[in-house]
Amino acid sequence: MEAAKVRVQAQALNLSLDYSIVVGNVNGEVKKLYSLIESIQSKKGKFDALFCAGRFFPPKSEELEELYQEVMKKGGQTPIPTHFIDSTPLIAPFMNSEKTKNGFDMAKGLSFLGRSGLKVISGLRVAYISGIDFDVLAGPETQGSAEQQYIGSYFTKADVTKVMNDYEALLKSSQREGVDILLASQWPLGIDTDYFNSLPLKDQKETLQNSSSSLAALIDLMKPRYIYSSNSDIHHKRLPFLSPASKHLSRFISLGSLPGKHKPESSKTVYIQAIEIEPLTAMAIEDKFDCEYTPSPYFESITGESLDQRLNQALELRLTLGQKIVQLEDQEAANKRKSLEEQKHPSITGLDESTYRKEERIIYVTGFDRKTSFVDLEHFMKQYGDIVQVQKKIDEKGRGKGFVFVEYKERESAERAVEESGRANLMGNRLTINYKISKIKVVEDRDCWFCLDNPKIERHLIFQQRPNFYAALPKGPVTDEHFLIVPNKHIAHTLELEVGDAIEEEYLKLKQDLVDYIVQERQMDYLLFERNIPFNFQKAAHMNVQLIGLPTQGSLSLTLEDRVRKLLATSEHQFNSKFLEITDREMDLRAALGNDPTKHFFYLEIPGMKTARGRQRVRFVTTIEGQQNRFDMQFGRVMACHILNQREKLNWKNCSLERDQEEQLAQKFKAAIDKRVAAAKSQE
Repeated sequence: MEAAKVRVQAQALNLSLDYSIVVGNVNGEVKKLYSLIESIQSKKGKFDALFCAGRFFPPKSEELEELYQEVMKKGGQTPIPTHFIDSTPLIAPFMNSEKTKNGFDMAKGLSFLGRSGLKVISGLRVAYISGIDFDVLAGPETQGSAEQQYIGSYFTKADVTKVMNDYEALLKSSQREGVDILLASQWPLGIDTDYFNSLPLKDQKETLQNSSSSLAALIDLMKPRYIYSSNSDIHHKRLPFLSPASKHLSRFISLGSLPGKHKPESSKTVYIQAIEIEPLTAMAIEDKFDCEYTPSPYFESITGESLDQRLNQALELRLTLGQKIVQLEDQEAANKRKSLEEQKHPSITGLDESTYRKEERIIYVTGFDRKTSFVDLEHFMKQYGDIVQVQKKIDEKGRGKGFVFVEYKERESAERAVEESGRANLMGNRLTINYKISKIKVVEDRDCWFCLDNPKIERHLIFQQRPNFYAALPKGPVTDEHFLIVPNKHIAHTLELEVGDAIEEEYLKLKQDLVDYIVQERQMDYLLFERNIPFNFQKAAHMNVQLIGLPTQGSLSLTLEDRVRKLLATSEHQFNSKFLEITDREMDLRAALGNDPTKHFFYLEIPGMKTARGRQRVRFVTTIEGQQNRFDMQFGRVMACHILNQREKLNWKNCSLERDQEEQLAQKFKAAIDKRVAAAKSQE
């Protein structure tokens, strides 16, 4: 609808509408820009303002004079009041000057908004921030204080703080929260994760580099109705979203570049948008919400009460996404190497279903109450066919272990039972039923980092040696009490251990010895995790369960369990994986995964409440479906570093120890755990 006609109708309805145009990267093409604006206004009527996001100045300094001359051709008068930000290196002198950092007029009707802040323009609250976020160059330890000065064409925490201070000052005279427009060059980090995850890896890397964590920290605090950016030089709109406690929706729009010398004339990327907007101060109390919308993209990941807290959380999100991209790049390179290797040696294959044998007449059954008698259980399972035997598994106290193997006479009987998994109900408990699966092939790898018969293994790291397992320090431990539990020979993960046999019992005993040492003797919390995530640069995975001792949370308001749950909730969106809590104390990891050793998974265990019977365990597991799932191979370490607030330890090389330090730690833990084991045996 033409602007003039809309204005007449709005006046008749007593509406106070603003008619503005927003354009993306101008790149110094002001002649073309104002020619376009004059054409639009000749057809649609006058607009109130023109806002320019992204790069206003040209990319080359020699073109700047041409821009000035073009502006001055018509006596320094622009056809529309124009307000711009900029992110080119040419803006740096204006940003550093005391005279111009808060804005200046280049000509009549052409205004540089300034370094950062909030202004009311044509009745609209317009927040703005020029430059590129300094977080693309600096980690959290160098992000700087609120007093840090501007650095070239980069903005820092000082600029973000000024935007927030201007907003808080405005709220003192008006209780209506929110701003009408937020202008920036970069995308707010994580503004559209679905779109980001759909991009090829190369484009993900570019998008991350051109995203601002600081802007992400501002979004839910300031609740902008329109967010415009342009540096990515693409047109993209995500669904409107609703910030917590907001009475209006927010919309993100990325615009492209004006066609000209720096953009092909044939480009069809949308670079301009006209908006009819009623200022917040004139709006009804609540938006109509008459369109499809989503929750805020930050409702779980950036939730701090203060700007400082949100800036730290946003930086954590950047670090996580950056590490994920690095790992994906490594994985792509490994895939290429593997493909080349397989062309040379086509007989080499990784683990797959052909590694296992399905016992067609023997099934695994779990999920029943441990108080259920084996007689009742056998009677229930007979409904599927004649039974040869029920193999009962008993622990050292004579109690059932919570699962049995049932052997049928006929293959069809076992098949009928397996089909009822999850539906079969025994005394109010749903049974998990699957075939008994045995490993029939081991892929040997003399170069495996963990196989004990590898002559290159660093034996000085080993501090506990059992017949089938050993415990060792990792290279680059997160804390001193960072242990690995590893089988001597090539076993991919715990589900490949023969269920209920002596080898599995040995693993469980070693695991408990180490946990007891951390909890009882060291008085620490812990993270214990196991991953079965395929490594494309290995012929076969080798099981390693990691146990990281953490200082107890003490008087902190958030317990370890609180922090872990929050991290898992955030990670579900990043990895597109659902973490399930194993609440049944009688259910083990094998039961949770339905005794399927071919599944890829991540398992996590932390200490829970203290009871008369000792510390409870809180356990989570997620299955990882297919190669396209981008689960972080170092997720356990990432969690520990976040909980410790020591992000520098994400890279194990930053934690590497000298050999004599490693030997001292190994000897210390060997002596302590040997002593505990001997004391326990003497009491038996």
